[in-house]
Amino acid sequence: MGSPVGNRQIAGWYASQMGKAQAVWLSYDLGLQGDYEGLYKWLGEWGAEECGDSVAFFKYPYKTDLVREMTKDIKQDVRLSGRARLYLIYKDEDSQLRGRFLVGGRRRPPWAEYALRDVVAEDIGLSETDTKQGPARPKKRVNRDR
Repeated sequence: MGSPVGNRQIAGWYASQMGKAQAVWLSYDLGLQGDYEGLYKWLGEWGAEECGDSVAFFKYPYKTDLVREMTKDIKQDVRLSGRARLYLIYKDEDSQLRGRFLVGGRRRPPWAEYALRDVVAEDIGLSETDTKQGPARPKKRVNRDR
């Protein structure tokens, strides 16, 4: 194991050794004028790994409330405009995958005309036991109003 560098990496390394760090994925869209330099510095200090366009994976230590504490931490170091969006994916205490916007919210997706779907504030996924059976596919809904 490499030695951690920087205050946050030390905190993250120590928390991971003590079992108090949560593995997370963070998807980000700060817009054209967003503070990407501030966000990249913040992600770098946590030792985040790149996972494709605008997605990072890292371990984040927290005391009691992952979402609240991470949101506060990011807002202290990154200038966020009204168009900025940060989406966190993590496992809860019951090993359910969850997704939630830390900043911003959903926008109309490019595929909206092709399928109908209700918009929710929090996404709940499959537990580890459910993933052994493979993901459940949603039933196809047809828009007959066209």
